[in-house]
Amino acid sequence: MANDVTTQDFIRFLNATRAQSTCPACGKSPSKWGLFSSNWEGNDDAGEEPVMELLFHRFRKVREEDGKPYGVSTYAMFCQSCGHVEHIYQPVVMEWLNANPAKRA
Repeated sequence: MANDVTTQDFIRFLNATRAQSTCPACGKSPSKWGLFSSNWEGNDDAGEEPVMELLFHRFRKVREEDGKPYGVSTYAMFCQSCGHVEHIYQPVVMEWLNANPAKRA
């Protein structure tokens, strides 16, 4: 898809915007983080370059005009020590990536 974020680009975003990788739940520093990405076992649609899975969090309220739910889209990662999950708001990631395009060889 045109708006897919590769795991490489997501890691670039994290490295540029986070001061540390400590898990806020277990305190492990540096924590090892797993990414919710397209290379999960059994994914028939996985391409050659893994991309981040876009998660939609649905709110209870729906729009009156078309009945579609309100919600937010995020990318997610998890602490491999304790399982804590962190969600990163997708529009912030996209804005940063658009302002900081990758230097491809």
